[in-house]
Amino acid sequence: MLQEFPSCLASLRLLQKLRVDSNSIAELPHAIGSLTMLREIRASDNAIASVARSIGNLSCLVGLNLQRNMILRLPLEIGDCCLLEKLILSQNRIARLPSSLSKLASLKVLKADSNKLQVVGFDASRLSCLVKLALNHNNLTMLHLSVGQAPSLSELFLQRNQLVTLPPSLAFTPLKIIRLDENPLLRPPVEVTRAGSLTRLSLEGNSLLELPVEIEILSLLVTLDLQYNQLSMLPPGIGGMSNLEVLDIASNRLQALPAQMRKNVMLQELLLENNRFIQIPSIGRLSNITQLKLNNNLVARLPRSIAFMTQLKDLQLSTNLLADVPSEVGT
Repeated sequence: MLQEFPSCLASLRLLQKLRVDSNSIAELPHAIGSLTMLREIRASDNAIASVARSIGNLSCLVGLNLQRNMILRLPLEIGDCCLLEKLILSQNRIARLPSSLSKLASLKVLKADSNKLQVVGFDASRLSCLVKLALNHNNLTMLHLSVGQAPSLSELFLQRNQLVTLPPSLAFTPLKIIRLDENPLLRPPVEVTRAGSLTRLSLEGNSLLELPVEIEILSLLVTLDLQYNQLSMLPPGIGGMSNLEVLDIASNRLQALPAQMRKNVMLQELLLENNRFIQIPSIGRLSNITQLKLNNNLVARLPRSIAFMTQLKDLQLSTNLLADVPSEVGT
């Protein structure tokens, strides 16, 4: 197992790929800067605590993977890696990302999850190619305004931070996926409910008391995850989500579903366990449902229309007050 970066590699001036994962290397030394033809460096699962400033000499570098190390900070010179498309910094000890990341005009994927970030530290609006940004499992209390101005951003991962607000401009990005799980949110940020391009929204494990009526704007939404909140009702507008396929509202305080949910005809998975449902409204029109979970509720009777869910493959009714099921089921 390597304890340090092999000095003999510095003479390999034509080297394009370097993979030294799963060793005990303590630093990327100055010598790394002499390998100017490098296109890919993979050095995950080491003990790297520092990266030499000479990393900026690698103008051909396209991919840099430094996840699961002990890095405290990155040198400003990393912004000189002008062709860098993928930067993986997950599971380090970085408190602030360098402002020079704003210079990485080719960057498509930036993963800085599971660090100690308190601020973003760079201007994301200048990253015209950025598609995926992962900042989950950090200590962020706010997002830089520029994150909402990244023109190509489609996937944003922010779970397990301390966020209570988001940049207003986020509503105008081409976002398709956003995860805000386990933040101290009492209400979904309005910037999220106005992001009409979203196909997946995850708000699991917050402290949500209600959803805004405007949520029907999210007409392209395919997956909505609201489990482990404090919701006591759903707005009628949820019936306007005509493309919704997965709705997870387990572990809330719900007693009923809005009648408008009959319009969610594309729904395939309806997860309602660990709530306070006494009865379920007629949902027989939801004939595409393959999974229906009602465990741990107070349901005493199922609607007869459940017999029309002919695609149903997984029905879970454990721990309710049911004495029987409608005679129509199975006929």
